[in-house]
Amino acid sequence: MTERKPAGMSYESWIDRQIRTAQERGELDDLPGAGKPIPPDRGSDTALAWVKTRLDKEGLSSDSLLPEGVRLRKEVDRLPETLRDLREEGSVRELVELLNQRIVASLALYSRSCPEPQSSGGSIQGCAR
Repeated sequence: MTERKPAGMSYESWIDRQIRTAQERGELDDLPGAGKPIPPDRGSDTALAWVKTRLDKEGLSSDSLLPEGVRLRKEVDRLPETLRDLREEGSVRELVELLNQRIVASLALYSRSCPEPQSSGGSIQGCAR
């Protein structure tokens, strides 16, 4: 087990000392992949490939990373395209009603976490976001 960092010693110098000691003992000799470049992350060319992998694994779109208000705005913007695919008026009404309920719930949550701005002496105070 690794010894604890001595009090008063910076983490960097403590780590450097541990690496130097391991090198002197030969513990870092003949490691697999020594002298070879680090392989790319499974063919990935982006720094956030792990996020994409996780989203794929969970079956989510990148929109799931957005704040609720932005996701709802995007849904509203795509609504005409979405409604074009529906053939029955009842289905259209149901979809719009569900979207409206989600918007109202999101606004209610925002209202509870961020009260209405109040005027005091010429300045407006409220929730700063």
